[in-house]
Amino acid sequence: MTKLDPTPRYAADQDRKPENVIQSTTMATKGLACTVCRLASSVTEAIDRARQADVRWLSLGYGEQPRKRSVMQLTIPVNGRYLSVMRSDGPALLPVFRSQHQAELLMWLLLHPDQEYGVSELAERLGVPLSTLHREIVRLDQAGLIASRTQGRNRLVRADTSHPSASALTQLLEVTFGPKAVIGEEFAIDGAQQVVIFGPWAARYAGEAGPPPRDIDVLIVGKVDRADVYEAADRARARLGIEVNLVVRTVQRWDDPSDALVAQIKSSPFTVVFDADKKATA
Repeated sequence: MTKLDPTPRYAADQDRKPENVIQSTTMATKGLACTVCRLASSVTEAIDRARQADVRWLSLGYGEQPRKRSVMQLTIPVNGRYLSVMRSDGPALLPVFRSQHQAELLMWLLLHPDQEYGVSELAERLGVPLSTLHREIVRLDQAGLIASRTQGRNRLVRADTSHPSASALTQLLEVTFGPKAVIGEEFAIDGAQQVVIFGPWAARYAGEAGPPPRDIDVLIVGKVDRADVYEAADRARARLGIEVNLVVRTVQRWDDPSDALVAQIKSSPFTVVFDADKKATA
């Protein structure tokens, strides 16, 4: 009987040892799983945004009132196992936080430091799937940035302002996800030339200490449709959980020193959060 030569005929055959094949297969599987996770995350976020936009549209009266909908969850099979994917991408404004959901959750709690919220209530307010929000709460609780307690079957959470980084974190979030960002986004409406925050929030952005004010004063400069202004105020109020006090002035009156309110605003700290001319030239 002829004996088989165990020596590989080609050098490339060395790479086909069982252990090398297993290692290559494992790496390929991990790479595929990561790709699928990223794809699924993008699809899930698109579904969430579409659902939120649909609910907002219906709630404004352009159709029947929205019905309670169940949370959708995307699952994709990979090698016989299923990956449950409900994770958002990193926030575009400040890629320091783990996700947009985490930053918005922290901003809400730090904006209302004296209040406790149920997990379900927060999920509804922020438009985040309950399972996603629960994971973010667990991480923040473990980091000591929030405090939680159980009341019956409910879990109540609030910001832990005693944490050493709470003050600095609040300032960071107020600039990137707080009133300054939200007002600038929501009031960038047709006809608006400038959007200005004045009053207590402007003083806070100028460095005045103290708890977050419970309402915000906003001046819109330009020729705008009142309905657009009120809808923008409703959206900002829903995102921030604080009242929005509105003032509208034409460009001419904003430049008129005889306008008593304009003179008062200009003599105190104020913050321009939207400028149509700068946006056009950007």
